[in-house]
Amino acid sequence: MKSLLFNIHDLILILSISAFCLIAIRQLVHNSDNKPARRLWLGFWTLNVLASGYTLLFWSDALRRPAFDAAPYLFCVLGTTSLLTGPALLFSLIQSSSNAGRFLWRHFAHLLPFAISIVYLYVVCFRFDSDTQRFLFLELHLYQQVNTYYFTFVSLTKLLPVIYALAAVIWLSNNTNTLCEKAGCSAAKQQRYIRLCAGFLFLWSWGAVTHFIGRHFPSDFPDLMGIVGNYLTFFLALIFLLDRDLSSGANATKATNIKNPDPSKSTQKAAIEKAVLIDRIYLNPQLNLERFAEYTNLSTRDISAVINQEFEKNFHEFINTYRVEAAKIKLRDDAHKHQSISEIGAASGFNSTATFNRLFKKLVQVTPSDYRKSNEKTDRGCTFNISSAK
Repeated sequence: MKSLLFNIHDLILILSISAFCLIAIRQLVHNSDNKPARRLWLGFWTLNVLASGYTLLFWSDALRRPAFDAAPYLFCVLGTTSLLTGPALLFSLIQSSSNAGRFLWRHFAHLLPFAISIVYLYVVCFRFDSDTQRFLFLELHLYQQVNTYYFTFVSLTKLLPVIYALAAVIWLSNNTNTLCEKAGCSAAKQQRYIRLCAGFLFLWSWGAVTHFIGRHFPSDFPDLMGIVGNYLTFFLALIFLLDRDLSSGANATKATNIKNPDPSKSTQKAAIEKAVLIDRIYLNPQLNLERFAEYTNLSTRDISAVINQEFEKNFHEFINTYRVEAAKIKLRDDAHKHQSISEIGAASGFNSTATFNRLFKKLVQVTPSDYRKSNEKTDRGCTFNISSAK
């Protein structure tokens, strides 16, 4: 990079780091009921701070060597943070949109590329003395080393975030209804999420293309593309910083509703509770939001809003919770012991055994069969309490 542009480049990177820091701080102090989503977004913006900080350290003549001499392993860790930004974006989006719940062990597989990359960099570079580390890493001689496959490694660090960003965009397009039913997630908020994912997809794609052009067509042009990429990073960071709704999330609408309660909400809630607690409409396997609206004489928008705000669930989660509770009662009741699992699922409102098994295990943590076995020799009460559905 040329000196004049490099100095401007430094300034732009510092501004990008500052913008991402402000977004992360705003996310940290934001009061949200969805704490897992808030933590994930905090992690995502913090990773962007680290990624921009690494770019500044690596390309700044004033910082590069002093920082490497002081803490060479810092470069080893920061150089692989891009492998975490993609999963952080995807899981933050999913958690914010659907209250996906606790993480499973299989989710940690998304962290494996990061862990493997640390081991890889240690083996090919950072296990040697400081002079060798400086020669291999800072002077980019790792590209010329035989059997290190460093170009392949760097290519993967560029491509994986693109894949995750693309997956986030696809997830958004396939889960429009889930987003619309989430409290406060209006069509405008959905469009903001789309712009967020599309923005990072474009930014990370730009970085990947720059990398491949620089490798196969070495010239001043890839340097110019890298500089433009950092200006794009600052531009996106500034947009996201100014768009407070991306960090205030669904709870902004919820807080407004608490301060300005709508008297009609209590009437709407009473109609919904009557439909499920007294009329047990959830036992209808063909029930959907539109049929529920016709039954209660409410609009689909009002039903979604009340369920989101009062029960902190979307419509399908709300109905399926009652269905699972109904199934639990039947599985504990000796009067239904002659019925098969599929028959109990159908009698509880599920239209397929597979769906019944999946949702039952998700909510109860055991399969219907195991739940029945664990209650075979006990005679327990079968009261149905609304608090279990909240």
